[in-house]
Amino acid sequence: TVVDSSAGPSFFYDVAWSGSAFVAVGQGGLVAVSPDGSGWDVVPTFVNSTLYGITWDGSRFVAVGNGLILTIEDAVYNEGDTIRSEQVIATPEVVLYDIDYNGSFYAAVGQNGTVLVSSDDTTWESTLEGTNSYFFDIAWSGTRFVVVGENGLLLASPDAQEWSIAASGKDDLRGLLWDGSQFIAVGVAGGIVTSADGLSWEDRPSGPNQILRAVAYGDSLYVAVGDEGTAFRSTDGDIWTAWPTGVTANLFGVASDDAQFVAVG
Repeated sequence: TVVDSSAGPSFFYDVAWSGSAFVAVGQGGLVAVSPDGSGWDVVPTFVNSTLYGITWDGSRFVAVGNGLILTIEDAVYNEGDTIRSEQVIATPEVVLYDIDYNGSFYAAVGQNGTVLVSSDDTTWESTLEGTNSYFFDIAWSGTRFVVVGENGLLLASPDAQEWSIAASGKDDLRGLLWDGSQFIAVGVAGGIVTSADGLSWEDRPSGPNQILRAVAYGDSLYVAVGDEGTAFRSTDGDIWTAWPTGVTANLFGVASDDAQFVAVG
């Protein structure tokens, strides 16, 4: 089903599910909320920087983008409500693409080898040096963070302080998830790799020569989405088959509420 959010010509870049609502973020500070994935309300905002990534930390949404980190405390907005400037908790001088939370602290990743860590919303520490690679996604497994980035780069760390670096042999990896038992990363040229521990990775060819930008898991199904409306699905993360979406727009983010998948672009 194709749904128009009434966001005009702007792009959405990511979407997350809280257990009761979806929140999508995108171009020019665009924020939209939906309780069911079908009806969407665009929330007025004083933020005009593009938002590229969003996560649910168990009590609130946290979004990152072009020089800012933003909290969205409640996905229920009434007429007259806005995203306020005081919801911006940090303004790093770098573009951030994703953020995740391990129960104690946040780790955000972005351009020029950026990894920022904070346990209090206020002080953000850079924990990686020596690389200018772009990092596009991050996920926490319960024991370690994994980061994916350009040129197939993979990082792993139990504490977001000391990082081990590996190459997947792939082109850019753009999307990542932890499903409770394995990591799955997707990227350029239909690249899909999986790992049980975030350290040793296996190639899972999908077939298409398309950029895959995001991957999600729900109701015992994996879904990866990407450019020109491309989508693939898998029941085990190993064997992937094409799943026609009926759209030709680039799809940048995907999330599941265990009853459906919501992809945005």
